[in-house]
Amino acid sequence: GLSNRSIGIYPDDGRWKQLNDDNILKELKDFKQHGINQLFAPSGRPLVRNNEITGWTFDKKDMRLMYLIMGQNIRGSFIVQFSWLDKWLADFFKIPNAELKKDPVLWPLEVKETYKKCLIFFKMEFDKNGWGEAVFHAVDEPGYWKKGSPEHFMWKYKTAVDAGLKTYSTSSYPPSDPLGKSISYHTYGRSILINPERTNFVRDQTHKANQTFWYYATGSYSGQIG
Repeated sequence: GLSNRSIGIYPDDGRWKQLNDDNILKELKDFKQHGINQLFAPSGRPLVRNNEITGWTFDKKDMRLMYLIMGQNIRGSFIVQFSWLDKWLADFFKIPNAELKKDPVLWPLEVKETYKKCLIFFKMEFDKNGWGEAVFHAVDEPGYWKKGSPEHFMWKYKTAVDAGLKTYSTSSYPPSDPLGKSISYHTYGRSILINPERTNFVRDQTHKANQTFWYYATGSYSGQIG
């Protein structure tokens, strides 16, 4: 049955910032009625005092959204996007953004340490609010054909795990591959799950690596309907 299954949706929640509570609740209730129990959640931002990162903060819009989600008893896991953090750190340390497009292994030590510290602060604040399990996501569909993607994936996901976070990735590589490691919720597309035999093999390998096997399908974003 579906009682022990995670059913997630990309809610395109940027729209919700322009909607009132009643309209957001209509969507959340619809999600709940259709068995959806996993969404993306806001990431918040580092809290800076006297030019030092001292914690983590969620603004009023973030808090409002999570209050509404909690009110519908949608308890995740919650995918949290951190692709913005590179540029934020470049601005914070006043270094060119291009420097952080390089292999993170080559980043200044202070930047690498701060990246991990940010994830630790984030998890502490998310947990303090009692919102459930936050799941790190930073590299979408990693691949060897994408310049910089393997290096960023491998460093960031290991760092997230070291910071105590669960991780999510739409990686089409099995756990034996470097681009299939450090993933808690391993989410495959149809490019790798080409038939029942292959699907069973990949699922078994995923479970043996103590990863959760997820599958993602297609859909429509705002502006693509009709």
